[in-house]
Amino acid sequence: MAFWRRRRRTAEAPYVPYVPRHSGWAQPAVPPAEPAAPAEPPDPAVRLGFADGTEIELDGAHPSAVALRTVADVIARELG
Repeated sequence: MAFWRRRRRTAEAPYVPYVPRHSGWAQPAVPPAEPAAPAEPPDPAVRLGFADGTEIELDGAHPSAVALRTVADVIARELG
């Protein structure tokens, strides 16, 4: 019976497996990632200026720089 014979595959038309368009499950929606904020240096340097025109820059981790920055923040809060 010629009706039940399978057709031969040719080189021009290779076998392509069936891939379903949609899967049987769905993933939950993920919120979009927030843009990364620019990295701020952890301890900015403190620059001291004197009346005679000299300047000194202290490292941000220096104990005096931390104390001076704290005092400046309090003064700015009181004036602002």
